[in-house]
Amino acid sequence: MISVAVVGLLFATKNKLERRSHVFHQLCLMHSDEMWRYRPGLEKRQGSERIRYSKMVYYYLELNQKYRRACRYPWLPVSSDPPRPPEP
Repeated sequence: MISVAVVGLLFATKNKLERRSHVFHQLCLMHSDEMWRYRPGLEKRQGSERIRYSKMVYYYLELNQKYRRACRYPWLPVSSDPPRPPEP
């Protein structure tokens, strides 16, 4: 009887980790899309506007890497996202 409970607990944990990994994968893709939304604009900008665009690209790159790591290791805790830089 105890072994059935242990096996059930293991399956539940596995399912929870798979769902968590899937959510992190979706967040990783979303932040990658956002990064590429600002990247082309970076090449066309000059001065302070270019700095604002590069901050946005760097912000989304960091989030992409964070969630890619979280997707691979869903059992580890994930820190909260830093505040978003101002829109260029």
